[in-house]
Amino acid sequence: MPVADSRDWSKLSPFVQGFIEAAFFCETSCFCMAEWFEPETQHAIAEGQSDGNIPNDCDTSHIHADSLKKIAEFCATFQASAAELLSRAYARDYDETQAGRDFYFTHCGHGVGYWDREALALQGEDSAEYESLTAEMLENVTHSAAWQAALDKRNALEAESIGDLLSKAAGRGEVNPFFGDHVDHGNAPFVHFSIY
Repeated sequence: MPVADSRDWSKLSPFVQGFIEAAFFCETSCFCMAEWFEPETQHAIAEGQSDGNIPNDCDTSHIHADSLKKIAEFCATFQASAAELLSRAYARDYDETQAGRDFYFTHCGHGVGYWDREALALQGEDSAEYESLTAEMLENVTHSAAWQAALDKRNALEAESIGDLLSKAAGRGEVNPFFGDHVDHGNAPFVHFSIY
């Protein structure tokens, strides 16, 4: 099967699309494909001065089929293991595309992710209890034992939010894109991903 046949964006799930969007958002370089293999560009990449590992004129059609399959399998494994939590998240003002983005951001340790989404925060009675514990902390700011007890209760409650539970399920790892590896078919070179 030709490589291009397996890279139809419309056939990818919204979750996988979100994951890839986040990867491109975080890893797009200031350099384009035409200059990617120039010595100056390679030096900037080696020195960590390229702002990312994907040329700025690449799009999803440049992802190698093997990497796309790897991403889809990685996302599907997470979705299966966190199905109940994701179902609860989708019942709120939160969609599958954003969940895919947040999976990438959370897994890679970026400054946003599941834990940071208002839609996945504590709601209802849990939210009222959280606010009450925060007020208790403020009242006891000069009484360290009482303050710490309220903080511990608040942290335990917060750890039960859908966002925090999804963050734990996502774990931490690396998703490393790179551009290269000329091949005999398609529009080589390709964007490749290694996932840990």
